[in-house]
Amino acid sequence: MGLNRKIIYEKRVKSLAEKASESDIGLLLITGRGNVEYLTGFRGPAVLLLEEGGFKLMVPRLEYERALDECAGGEIIAYLPYNLPLPPSKHLFKGKLKDLLLEELKGRKGKVGLIGKFDFTLIRGLASVLKEVEVVDANPLISELRSVKEPWEIELIKEATRVAESALVKVLDHAKEGVREYEIAAELIYEIRRRGAQPSFEPIIASGRNSSFPHAIPGDKTLKSGEWLVIDVGARLKGYCSDLTRTLVVGGLGGSKRRLIELVLEAQDSAVERLKSGSLASEVDEAARSVIEREGLGGYFIHSLGHGIGLEVHEEPLLAPDSEKRLKENMVVTIEPGIYLKEGGVRIEDMFVVREGGCERLTSLERIIL
Repeated sequence: MGLNRKIIYEKRVKSLAEKASESDIGLLLITGRGNVEYLTGFRGPAVLLLEEGGFKLMVPRLEYERALDECAGGEIIAYLPYNLPLPPSKHLFKGKLKDLLLEELKGRKGKVGLIGKFDFTLIRGLASVLKEVEVVDANPLISELRSVKEPWEIELIKEATRVAESALVKVLDHAKEGVREYEIAAELIYEIRRRGAQPSFEPIIASGRNSSFPHAIPGDKTLKSGEWLVIDVGARLKGYCSDLTRTLVVGGLGGSKRRLIELVLEAQDSAVERLKSGSLASEVDEAARSVIEREGLGGYFIHSLGHGIGLEVHEEPLLAPDSEKRLKENMVVTIEPGIYLKEGGVRIEDMFVVREGGCERLTSLERIIL
């Protein structure tokens, strides 16, 4: 990273603790790998207890040594739910995560903020002892922090984007009639891996009728000449994700299919013109959606325009018709309008950094693939 990791994570923890304090939240209970990694640097299963004085990271025993290696500060406690021997240590706890949390939260009063997703049985168990605690949703506190990227984060996202683009270009040569969807998916994963990264999600390879499903799963369908082919791929490198989509026609683009792709590109261009700090996310969505609606195809654009991206492939802000989020400089978002007809679909997705007075395109791959 070339930066002082300890300072980076200390700054993030302090900022979140200050936001919590402003809402009279004395303690934050945090789950989710992206949230934990953002605050500590640890990339693994964990629960984080964070308050103004610092944090405690609770991990399974088998992750303890790795957490010590990756975590940039705080106190790390390992729990072992099995009846196995443990050396005496205040940082090793024999029992389940629920038992450890109950021990840590005993006697707590006031507001406790929850960030992430929690198992119902865990919450029910905690509720049985937290008699004088008001539990509140604190997810907006961290999503606001994570949505605005630092310059070094943007550089890592750029690196992940170059990996995904390079892998896709390599695989396009194999996207020919007779090849199966899952074969292309496997090639993409291989090319991403051999570039020192990992997929940020399972690639979407959808041909013909399957391309009308936005989240199609690659199957054993063979590619046929003249069919749509949607390829949605992303890479995760050094913790940060990329996400891009290209639509082509097997055997070459032409005729009415080209017009549909050009319409989607026009919608994307219209949104990009509105993409700048201070714009409402819903306004950017509307700029793209109105182009498609003008052609009578609004009912076939069936998802939001885009989303934030960073440590996870889907983050805030969401660029959707009902979003009230106002965009800020250095947010990184996707712009991905699509049209999904019965015979097939078209989606073009690129990544952008929101800037003052405009935006910066992170993807450089040609949008029309012949």
